[in-house]
Amino acid sequence: MEENRDHTIETKFKKNCKLLVQNKLPKWEELPDIGLYMDQLEKLLNKYLSIYNDGDEEKLITRAMINNYVKNGLIPKPEKKLYSRDHIAYLLVIGILKPVLSMSNIKEILMCQTGYRNSRDILNLVYNILELSSDFFIDKVALKVESMLKVDGNSSVAFTSLAMTMGIISNTSRMVAVTALKTRKEWEENKK
Repeated sequence: MEENRDHTIETKFKKNCKLLVQNKLPKWEELPDIGLYMDQLEKLLNKYLSIYNDGDEEKLITRAMINNYVKNGLIPKPEKKLYSRDHIAYLLVIGILKPVLSMSNIKEILMCQTGYRNSRDILNLVYNILELSSDFFIDKVALKVESMLKVDGNSSVAFTSLAMTMGIISNTSRMVAVTALKTRKEWEENKK
């Protein structure tokens, strides 16, 4: 009976992981090509980013956040109170990065990227990175859970071990990202 329950839990986990991969960031062409007012923008962004909401927050992006991003130069000012595809693209990138990186890190990334790419190319780059990393982690994670269940025979231990592993990988990834930004600053200073 216990083995059957573990198999059912494992199957449910794999199905949930497949949902993560299916709920993708929209491509540029899928973004509205008309201007949106703040309330429409906020609703749309939270819909697109809902996959990243683990239930702790009601909204991942709020009006106050958007206003602060404009005020701090992370995104351009709206034109006649309307937000364009460019705004949506930048706000999606911010929404994905903000749980991991500081606003100053995100601003540095966006400032550098916008010097070389337009908002469409930045969003497409992020879309492709998300697709590759999601596929990679989901495939590897699902396989890891399967092997951990076979070794431990205890789903509770397997899933908490997996959560700990992914937390450590996330933190390591964050530190590598911050180190990359520090190295970029040093490189820029040495160029002068």
